[in-house]
Amino acid sequence: MSAAGGIGKVNVYKAGRDINEMSAAEKARMEAEIAKTLGEVPNNGRKSMTMKKMPAPPAKVMGTVRPGSASAAKSNPVTPRDIAQVMAAKGVGLFSGSKSGGVHRPKPQARAPPPPKAGAFKERKFSGRDTLLKKFYLRGDLPVAVLHKPNQNQLKWKVEPKELDYHYYVPVFFDGLKEMSDPYALFATQGVIDLIDADPSKMLPVIPQVIIPLKEALNTRNQHIIVRALRVIQKLVKDCPGVGEALVPYYRQLLPIFNLLKQKNNNLGDQILYSQRKGENLGDLIHETLQLMERNGGEDAYINIKYMIPTYESCL
Repeated sequence: MSAAGGIGKVNVYKAGRDINEMSAAEKARMEAEIAKTLGEVPNNGRKSMTMKKMPAPPAKVMGTVRPGSASAAKSNPVTPRDIAQVMAAKGVGLFSGSKSGGVHRPKPQARAPPPPKAGAFKERKFSGRDTLLKKFYLRGDLPVAVLHKPNQNQLKWKVEPKELDYHYYVPVFFDGLKEMSDPYALFATQGVIDLIDADPSKMLPVIPQVIIPLKEALNTRNQHIIVRALRVIQKLVKDCPGVGEALVPYYRQLLPIFNLLKQKNNNLGDQILYSQRKGENLGDLIHETLQLMERNGGEDAYINIKYMIPTYESCL
């Protein structure tokens, strides 16, 4: 097998000539040059760099063949791997102008940026205006005060809650459910509970006025605010007669957030989630609220819940 058989149609020189187009003298000269290079790689005229000698290929005949001789070229045919080593030493690649030692590496293309996140679960702040609860408290129009206790502060009423005008004060306390800072969060949470406990029968006529504050509180996507609003809805449905059925026409305002966060549970495996003890697991709390709304919402409650939350299953 001659050097031409081992090389094939590989373009060895920078000029890119095909080996089949060379004359016999050129082929013999190229074969001798490659065989000589296999014995010792030249330093390409660089005086400061001494190239390491490459080991000669093993002899395929009896006896020792001197590297670089004509007999070495005949007994050890040139293989494509040998040619790649020679071209890498000379800085010539398989492709014209390539310095990669015979391997073509395409340039990496820039990747397109990923699409932006939709932000469906991102917390949203309510509008920059102050809540009605904060405005009323700062100007002294709320009949409440903070009763400081060693363990936890409490709400102190200056007037009996059942003597208040529910149409005037109930929407104010419901609008404060969005507050996160004290004492406004305390006023809103405890104030609504005290007003419901004082006279549950007065809550039914006020339901249309509290839908928008409840919707704004749910739309904040804040877990603490949503938990607070869900507990208020549960107390309204359980303790106030007729409120469960009165909420059915307003399911389209309240239930979209329920549908969004219904499956929001923490998957911890065999670990313990301590928010379950406090009743702050959002997915479970939403499921309990939907069941209460179905039980107390009359015969049309389930079909309206199912319309807004297709994955809900009846508990009756």
